[in-house]
Amino acid sequence: MPALNFKHRFADKVAAGTKTHTVRAWRKRPFKAGDVLMFYTGMRTKACRKIRPDTVCLSAVAIEVDVLCGVVSLDPGSVNYPLKSGRTLSLTELTRLARADGFETVLGFFDFFADKHGGGCVRGQLVEWNPISLTL
Repeated sequence: MPALNFKHRFADKVAAGTKTHTVRAWRKRPFKAGDVLMFYTGMRTKACRKIRPDTVCLSAVAIEVDVLCGVVSLDPGSVNYPLKSGRTLSLTELTRLARADGFETVLGFFDFFADKHGGGCVRGQLVEWNPISLTL
């Protein structure tokens, strides 16, 4: 059961069910549909707390966020390998992605990745979960 740690700014949105996916770096064992996900904030600190009940991963697809060009590409057919070529999202799709990821605007989405990862491309997985929990 993979555990996901969220920054404090996203914890309430995850708990409320308004943030339904996250972008994560590639792991040794990539996420996959059917994984049971655990949700925390403050992991590895005394303030660690579970922010929602365990939930099933609906999908985990390759994603590339190009901060400099303002482009996001998805490769739904490539779950376990970095993106080599994928479909670039339209502005409408990018807006939906940014909002579902907890951002008010597309610019806020790209600013977050620029601050966290610097310029250039971020490659990883877009992990989406069921907004309905396994246990209440």
